[in-house]
This record gives sequence, structure tokens and C-alpha cells, in this order.
Amino acid sequence: MRIFSLFAGLLLISAAACSDTPTGAAGAPTALASAVSLPDSSVAGAVADVAVLVTDRANRPVPGAEVDFVVTAGGGQVAAARVQADAEGIARTAWTTGAVEGTNTLRASLAQVPASQVTFSTRGARVKPQVSAGVSHTCALNTRGRAYCWGRDTNGQLGDGPETTNRLVPTPVASGLAFWSISAGAQHTCGLAADQRVYCWGMGVDGQLGTDRTVDSRVPAAVAVAGNPPFVHVEAGGLHTCALTAKGETWCWGRNMAGQLGAPAPLTHAPAPRRVENAPAFVTLTAGDNHTCGLTAAGEAHCWGYNVLGQLGDGTQLSRSSLARVPGIAFQVIEGGAAFTCGQAVSGYTYCWGSDNFEQLGNADGGSDCDIQGFRHRCSTTPTAVQPRTAYGVLGLGERHACGLAPGGGSAWCWGANGSGQLGSGTTNPSWTPVAVQDQQTYVDISAGQFHTCAINRADVVQCWGGNDVGQLGDGTTARRLTPTDVFGTTLR
Repeated sequence: MRIFSLFAGLLLISAAACSDTPTGAAGAPTALASAVSLPDSSVAGAVADVAVLVTDRANRPVPGAEVDFVVTAGGGQVAAARVQADAEGIARTAWTTGAVEGTNTLRASLAQVPASQVTFSTRGARVKPQVSAGVSHTCALNTRGRAYCWGRDTNGQLGDGPETTNRLVPTPVASGLAFWSISAGAQHTCGLAADQRVYCWGMGVDGQLGTDRTVDSRVPAAVAVAGNPPFVHVEAGGLHTCALTAKGETWCWGRNMAGQLGAPAPLTHAPAPRRVENAPAFVTLTAGDNHTCGLTAAGEAHCWGYNVLGQLGDGTQLSRSSLARVPGIAFQVIEGGAAFTCGQAVSGYTYCWGSDNFEQLGNADGGSDCDIQGFRHRCSTTPTAVQPRTAYGVLGLGERHACGLAPGGGSAWCWGANGSGQLGSGTTNPSWTPVAVQDQQTYVDISAGQFHTCAINRADVVQCWGGNDVGQLGDGTTARRLTPTDVFGTTLR
């Protein structure tokens, strides 16, 4: 889960022209000053609201003054090239940045006084490369924000157009959109685009695409959220999706049979986003199969939804639509798996809770028997430390296994089920403690699916290992891999 800040400080440039101004009402316009902040780093197509204040020689606002906006570098366009200042002397327009790496520059100047101008600039388009593994498909972003997906496409979760054909190698998502982040769910995918809107594609039967409909979509479809608030983060779960706005508000949509949307019964699903009531301002979210968790700036973890196996971490097995605080630990990273959750504490240690049927909690002594309608299952309803105690700066949780990247060095370690080689250890032996991924490299991102794992190394190359029956490893085959193998043609620079 990732948060991207889109705002930076102001760039103020003023210039005066030679004209006299009476001491009463506002006189002729003579100077401009920028009035709002801009992104300092942008993907192609990011939309920035820009405004300038027009003043006279006495620094009084000049209503009605005309301002010209011209893109001078990096491409892109403005919504209005000539704008008249309002009653407060402010002229504003929307600037859509271009796709050129380097500097994107916009110049505003007074139509009546060409010597007076303000220049706005952003850095060129660049996104941190990312990878996200769903149940049987995988998606990745390159540094331009272009999305690629591969693997199973039964419901259009690859987003590559009208055909639902499994892909053995990465294929571009058919949208032309640039994305800040991407999240693969069970059989759907969502991305946060440069315009701060969320787009989803794939299975939509429970409304998990957020389009206010319950149908599949084979290409990205815009989430139909009331008021179009700017989003900063999105997480696709099993059959639901949640996103954070720039104000820290949580919105969820899709399946709600266990309260994973934060909405009480009798609501069973929501095809359009609903705001989670009484939620604190979160800085990040994570979504499992049927539960959701959020993390505040103070490190407080709150979870809601299905809890029969203790995946909410509140010491009970009671499912809930209201938020439950994970007690006693302050976290800096949190990640949800199918029916378990893990987090890195501020102290540096990694803790997991929930289902432990496949030793995915990473602690031989951490689980106990949970009674589920007379059947005994191994689980932990409270956080238990992964052994040996260590820190993982990035976590990737799948259905039955988990992986983490060591901070600093970035080596990859995995634990849990390994029947398809998803631990990357060179064997199919499970492990209740972390084992090193073979052919160890320095990785910057990692994500776990149902029976496979993918990671990005420091050279921005995606590598995957584990099950590959529908091409989810992206290496052009359907052969299982017990150690990392390069995804075909996926240098993400």
C-alpha cells in the first residue's frame, strides 16, 4: 500500500509594468502572483488547479483583468487559455501536465501587460515501479505510470480489451491512462490514475468495480463516487475495494456479507462507493478476502469485516461492520492476506494474526485452536511476532503464505505454504519461519498471490516464482518455478 503526496510549495514570481494607479478604486493591472500550490512530481496527465492573483501598483486586486495561460515545456494543455479574473482578482484554470520526462512548464501572463508573468513548473513524469499479485493474475506499473497485466483473464481482470484470454506475458492495460498505483484483487484490478480518480476492471458481480453496476468490465471503468473527491490510495480485496481520499476519508464498495465495507446488515453489497462512518483519518489501507484494515498516522491499526479466524486482531472471533482497534502495538506498515493480516511495528518487529492453517503467521508457537462451528482451526486472534523477530519494510501477503523485504538490503524472505514453490526457496517444503528466497537479490517491492509471488529488483525488473498454470508468472510459459524467474520483457523504466 502506498501513499503519494501530490502537493508542494508555491512558486511566486511578480513583475510590474510602467503605469500609474489612482489612490481610490483598483487601477490598471500591473502584477501577477501565484495563488495555489502545484504538484512537484507528476505522472503524465496529472491535473493541477492553478490560479494567479492580479493586482495594481497599490497591490489591490483587479477584478475582470484578463490572464493568458500558455504551456511552454513538457506538453499538456490548459482548460482555458484566457481567463478573466473574478471579483477577488483571481484567475484560475486547470493544467493537465504532459507526458515528457523533464520539466513541465506553464506560463501565466497579463494580456494587457505582457511583461508581467508567473511560471509554474513540475518535474517530469515518473512513477515508482510497482507489482501487485491477485489470485491468479499479476499487474505492474512502469515509471511512466503505464499498467501491464498477465495471467488469468476470465472476467477481464487484465483490462486489455474485449477478449478474455489468459496472457502468458505482460500485456498493456487498454486505457491510455497513467496510474500512480495499482492493486490486484481476487478477480478484479483497480488503479489510482493521475487525475486522482480510481478506475477498476474485471469481475463486477458484487459491485467491486464501483461503477454503480454489477457487471464485469474488460477495460478500466471510472469509479462512480459522489462528489468525485480526489483519492490518494486504492486497495482491491477479494470481492470488495476500498480507497482513501486526500482528506483521509475511507470509501468502500462491493461485497459486504461480513461487514468489510464498514456498513451494517442488511446491506449485502454496494455497487457504488460508500463512506465508512466513524473511521479516523487513515494514511493507508489494506484489504483481504473479506476484511479491511486502516492505519492512522499515529500507528493505530483498525480492522473490520470477517473475523471468524481472528483476522481483525482484536482478540475475538466476532465479525463486525464497525471498526475494531488492534490493541497494544503501534504499526508503520500493515498488509492483509486472504484470512490473515501482518504489520511491521514501530519497534521494528513484524507481527501477524488470523488464520494459521498453513503456518502463514510465521511463528510455530503463535497459533492456537479456533472453534468454528465445532471444527478446530489453527489461528491467532491477537498479533503474534514472526520468528525470528525481525523487521520487514515491505510485506506481501497471499492466501496461504507471506513474504517480506528486509529494510535496507531488500533481501526477500517468505513463509507458510509452499506446494507450488511460492516461497522461492528452491523446494516445495512449507516453512513456519521465514526462509530466504534463492538467487537472492535486492528487491524494492513484493506481492503475494494465491500460489505465486512477484517482486521488483533494483534494476526495475519483475521476477516471479511459484504456480504458473495460467501464466501468472509472466515468463511465457505455464511451468511452475521454484526460484525467481524474469517476467518476459518487463524492465519497468
